[in-house]
Amino acid sequence: MQFGLTNASFRIHSTGEDLDRRPWLWGDDIEKSIKITAHLRSQLMPYIYSSVWQCHNQTLPLLRPMYLEYPNDENSYNNPQEYLFGDNILSAPIVTLGVGVNKVAKQKVWFPEGSWYNVFSNEKYEGSKTDSVSADLYEFPLYIRGGNLIPMQPYSQRMTSEPLKNLIILCYPGKTGEKTQYDLYEDDGQTKDYLEGKYAITTLKYERTNTKTIITIAGTKGEYNGQVKTRSYQIELASTQKATKILVGGKEVPVKYESNNYKNIIYIPENSIRDDQRIEIFASEAVQAEIVKTAVNKRKGI
Repeated sequence: MQFGLTNASFRIHSTGEDLDRRPWLWGDDIEKSIKITAHLRSQLMPYIYSSVWQCHNQTLPLLRPMYLEYPNDENSYNNPQEYLFGDNILSAPIVTLGVGVNKVAKQKVWFPEGSWYNVFSNEKYEGSKTDSVSADLYEFPLYIRGGNLIPMQPYSQRMTSEPLKNLIILCYPGKTGEKTQYDLYEDDGQTKDYLEGKYAITTLKYERTNTKTIITIAGTKGEYNGQVKTRSYQIELASTQKATKILVGGKEVPVKYESNNYKNIIYIPENSIRDDQRIEIFASEAVQAEIVKTAVNKRKGI
């Protein structure tokens, strides 16, 4: 199931007389694990859908072997246990047996250049090196590239048809001077009208300096049947120190900081999707200074 989270086909595969596909029959631990996976799949649907648009529009596969993006690095050919899921997510699912109470298992992960953050723990891994990582039953090696915006949505049981009324944008720290861009793609999800140009693009931009991070949500371009006219936004800056000041459209807004997971959260009330949104985040030290965490998420059995 965890492999299915970062796969084009999210389903339970099982064969054999004693294998039943109903997760609630396998005990509370298995049911809880699969529920975590299913909820995260739902939340990531805007990113997944946008990545599938890339498949159609740019002939880029959803699942990308590492050598596709790093053909000149020998490591990319020697780590078939991992792959890129779209542009900015690195996945290395564990499909071997775990040990101990929480079924802890290990996986070798090669991290390409840049910085990578564990989705479940916010742990940072520097690129251009290989690590042996551990994960229990409730997580697996899944990483987001630092300095890139990941469009998400609140959990919904109808992940592909629920209107995107609240756009969540998740971001981990990028390097000073870094600028990135990501296009959120939307269409009606039911017809082939997108072939006739009936779809929408919302461009998300990230920029970091020594003392400030700027996130820009451009006004949505394009139209399709059933398109929402307004939406709210939730910006989540993970693995960061508490911001000293946040401006939205030039006006200061309250700083909400979750100290338990080192996350600044900015809420923007519902307004027209055609309006630009500019969010400026200030810090007393280097903006989005990485939090060095030790003994994070200690797992039984390691």
